[in-house]
Amino acid sequence: MESITAHLAKIEDLILRIEDLLEGARPTAFSTKVSVDKNKVYELIDELKPYLDDIIQDLPDEIVKAKRVVADSEKILGDARSRASMILRSNEAEAEKLVSEHEITKLAAAQAEQIIEDARKFAKEMRLNAVEYADEILVKTEETVRDALGAFTKSWRDIEKTFTDTGDLIFENRQELRGSDRQPPKS
Repeated sequence: MESITAHLAKIEDLILRIEDLLEGARPTAFSTKVSVDKNKVYELIDELKPYLDDIIQDLPDEIVKAKRVVADSEKILGDARSRASMILRSNEAEAEKLVSEHEITKLAAAQAEQIIEDARKFAKEMRLNAVEYADEILVKTEETVRDALGAFTKSWRDIEKTFTDTGDLIFENRQELRGSDRQPPKS
């Protein structure tokens, strides 16, 4: 029994022959229709049917084979992973040398590059967030300092006024005691 690939090649050949038959057909006057030898078309279709039947019959076998290949490849892949893990544990330097000689290194390098790029983006974002956070804190601190300065300035003025008023009152009291009308000193 021929393989599916061989059957597909025969089917393709027959389809090309049908196309050639249609291309070589005589056109009907004033129309896009053509006149084809019906028996030749049926002959080509009859040649085509056994190949299609064989493919349909072979399909379940091919599917089973494909499943077996997939299962075998998964087992081989699992064994390879297990063996690679043992090699890594037993001799890291040798494994590094072996890995560097294969496509895994290229993939790992690309992944490492992506990780580094992601880390850079993350670090940049963190820096921007930190600057924004620090700015918010500084704005609040500035407002607090300004409020404290305003309160201090008001308290200072109140204290200064209290001392000035007290000084003036003491001066007036002294003047009353002396009996004179002298003016208080200007501050």
